[in-house]
Amino acid sequence: MELLESILLGIVQGLTEFLPVSSSGHLVLLEKAGFGKPDLFFNVMLHTGSLFAVILFYRKNVLALVRHPFRNGGPYYVWAMIPTGIMALLFDALASDALEGKYLPLGFMITAAALVLAECFRNSKIQTLSVKNSILTGVFQGIALFPGVSRSGLTLSALTLSGVERKTAADFCFMLSIPVIALSAVYELITVPFSEISVNPLNLAVGTAASFLSSLVAVRFMTAFVKKHRLYVFSFYLVIAAAISFLTIRP
Repeated sequence: MELLESILLGIVQGLTEFLPVSSSGHLVLLEKAGFGKPDLFFNVMLHTGSLFAVILFYRKNVLALVRHPFRNGGPYYVWAMIPTGIMALLFDALASDALEGKYLPLGFMITAAALVLAECFRNSKIQTLSVKNSILTGVFQGIALFPGVSRSGLTLSALTLSGVERKTAADFCFMLSIPVIALSAVYELITVPFSEISVNPLNLAVGTAASFLSSLVAVRFMTAFVKKHRLYVFSFYLVIAAAISFLTIRP
C-alpha cells in the first residue's frame, strides 16, 4: 500500500465515520476501485484514529461518565449496546460474507431512506433520552453492521424519529460510537492472525493520523450541522454513492 493511498483512506475513514454516509462502505468502495487493498488490521487502526478523535472531542463528557457512570445518561448507553451486541453476534455467525461489499448499493440506499423517513415522521413532541429510544437506537446501530449502512446515520435517524432534541441526539450518537469502535477493534485484533499483519509501519501511522485529524473535523462539523439543518440532505449524496457502487462492484 502506497503512502498516498494510506492518507486517502485515513481521510475518507475519518470524514465518513461521523458524516451519515458509512465509513465501512466507502472503504470497501475505494478498495474495489483499486485504492489500497483489503487489510483488516489497517482498517481497524483507521477506526482507532476515529476513536481517539471522538474521545478527545467529548473528553469532558467521557470524564463525567467515568466518574459518575449512573448519571449523565450512562445507563442509556448500556441499553443501546445490548441489541447492537446481539445483532453483531448474529451477523458474524450468519452474514459475515456481506462485508465483502456485494450489498453495498443496498446499504447506501437504506441509509438514504432512513435519513429521509426520520425527518418526515419525526415525533413533533420533544422527547428526552429513555430506555425505549435507547434500545431503538441500538437496533438501528446493529443494522449498520452492513457496509454502506451508516452507523451515525441510522442512530441519528432513530433518535430523530423518537423526537429527541437534535444536540442531545448528536451527542448521544457520537458518544455511543466510543464503545462500539473500541469493542469492534478489540474483537477484530483478537481474530486477526499475527502472521497476516503486513502493513508498512509508516503507512499505518500516517493513515491513522489522517483518520484522527479528519475525524475531529467531521465530528465538529456534524455536531454543529444537526442543530440547524435536516439530515436528509445527505441522502442525495448517498443515492449517487449507491449508483457508483452498483457500477463498480460486480458479483
